[in-house]
Amino acid sequence: MGLKNNFITRVIVFCCVLIKSLVAVASIDDVAIINKLNYCKMVSLTNENKAKIIAHRCLQQSLVHNYYTGIFESYRLLGLVYNGLGDLDSALLCHKKTSVIAIQHNTHSLSTAYTNIADVFSDQAHYDSALFYYNKASFYETKYPNLYNKIAIKTGVANLYIVQNKLKDVESLTNELLLDYQKINAPSTFGRYMLNLGTYYLNLQNNKSTECFNKAITAATIAKDSILLNYTYQAQAIASLHNGEFNNAQKKLKLSLCFFKRTQNLAFVSNSYFNLYIAEFANQKYTAALAYLDSSYSFFAIKNKLITAKDQMLYYKAYTQVYNETRNYKKESEYLNKIVSIQDSLNNTINNEAVLKYQTLYETQVKENKIQLQQTQLQQTRERLKYSILLAITIVLIGVCTFYKKRQQLEKDKKTEQLKFEKNILEFQQQLLRTQMNPHFIFNAVDAIQNLIFKNKNNEAVEYSTKFSALTRQILENSTKQYIELDEELVILHNYINIQQLLHNNKFNYQIITDELPDASAILIPPMLTQPFVENAIKHGLKNKTLNGFITITFYMRNSILFLEVTDNGTGILLDSSEKKHKSLATKIVTERIKHSTQQTNAVVQISNVMLNDTIVGTTTKVEIPYICEK
Repeated sequence: MGLKNNFITRVIVFCCVLIKSLVAVASIDDVAIINKLNYCKMVSLTNENKAKIIAHRCLQQSLVHNYYTGIFESYRLLGLVYNGLGDLDSALLCHKKTSVIAIQHNTHSLSTAYTNIADVFSDQAHYDSALFYYNKASFYETKYPNLYNKIAIKTGVANLYIVQNKLKDVESLTNELLLDYQKINAPSTFGRYMLNLGTYYLNLQNNKSTECFNKAITAATIAKDSILLNYTYQAQAIASLHNGEFNNAQKKLKLSLCFFKRTQNLAFVSNSYFNLYIAEFANQKYTAALAYLDSSYSFFAIKNKLITAKDQMLYYKAYTQVYNETRNYKKESEYLNKIVSIQDSLNNTINNEAVLKYQTLYETQVKENKIQLQQTQLQQTRERLKYSILLAITIVLIGVCTFYKKRQQLEKDKKTEQLKFEKNILEFQQQLLRTQMNPHFIFNAVDAIQNLIFKNKNNEAVEYSTKFSALTRQILENSTKQYIELDEELVILHNYINIQQLLHNNKFNYQIITDELPDASAILIPPMLTQPFVENAIKHGLKNKTLNGFITITFYMRNSILFLEVTDNGTGILLDSSEKKHKSLATKIVTERIKHSTQQTNAVVQISNVMLNDTIVGTTTKVEIPYICEK
């Protein structure tokens, strides 16, 4: 029994070791596949046919080991290679297989799969399908954020905008992409986008194409991406042909031609030869041009087993131009006859298509008429029902609209009354403000200036006349303003007090103190707010003073509150009834203005006597001033 248990234990240990060995072997194979795929990516930059062979081998090995990451990457690389070779159907099939694998095993990769599918649809000019898959890719990129995928999606959408000629959208996305590309190391992707953008600007005959092509060349050089480099050479050559720089175009074309021959990219070989034909023809080297044209046509025929009539016309017209310049009129005549034959064939095809089209339209019209006749009665019944429903809805809507309109009118009337009330209040306040400079003051000031003139005190008359006119203009200008700078208020106050000094035979002096304020030019207050208090001090505080009267006007801050304090050295606040009435009116005007400016209902003006050894030596008026600090 013991021997049997020992044998079983050994078998279990052996199985565990065998499983670990198999897992180790599998992981080694997986690493080998990943290394081959990385090598395949590098090869695809220079030789797409070789990259296709390597990708197929990696796919077979991944399938044998059920290595899903390897299967996904192999199909993805095959799709990219087929796309580069121009086999878009095979590319689309490979990328759709990657999406299936991602759904089954790794949804994080769905954004990449859908982006590649969208790229192929974009190359096939199926723009609606491309946009649909870019949106799906964007959804999964948001779910599983990846900056590389985000940039790939934006680049694809930008390429869509390019082919759809949406210039504003292209420029907006380009600005975003330039910022995104700075965050990652993806020169090949950036270069291909710059190539597409440059081609787009070239078609628009926009000089920005040169800058885009130069950026593509720089990116291709950094990434050592030969395919991108030579595609860009082709684009630069076409730009040079457009600009009449034929020698420069030839240099670029010959550089790219060698590469495309080596990689067996027959389409670009044919295009390169045709563009070389254009350059040589422009330089009047017709023999070389004919040789390049023959080469272009040969490679084009190899690439496209069925040459369309449109392509034949392109080449035949080129041949007629060359033979005309070389005076080989026999050959020119042959190609002209071929052109006429193709045009006749095209015209017959067009005529047949037109007949078929009109016949189809006629049959369709007959069927539609029959269907319409059958639907007439049903339509009439539906119309009656529809009109009945519409009538009922209309009645209900009229009722609702009438109710709403009446309610709206009531609210409008209420608002109108409120505005009217507020307008009346504002007009009353403005009238009170304008009465600050009453007719008596104006008359007395003018009379005083005239007296100076009569006494031949012309200089003083001019000085006070200037101050009086400045004061009048300032009051009129500021009467419509809500706030003015404190500095400006002080200028008005100086002018006003100087006129009052003239009217009272200079029986008093004054000082204005603003030392405690940080910056008087940065403080805004309501205009002429201080004048009533100064006027009270002059008329009532200094009433019994004939000489040595003095008024101190102080502005200061306490706890971010601006205060005005007006102090005189008069007889105090023992006032008769007329003085009380005048003072209360001035106080009421200012209080109302402060309430209006600050929306406060508790604005208070404090008036008190200045006491010295139980004797009244003057009056102080203190009030909080509403203000705005510009800084």
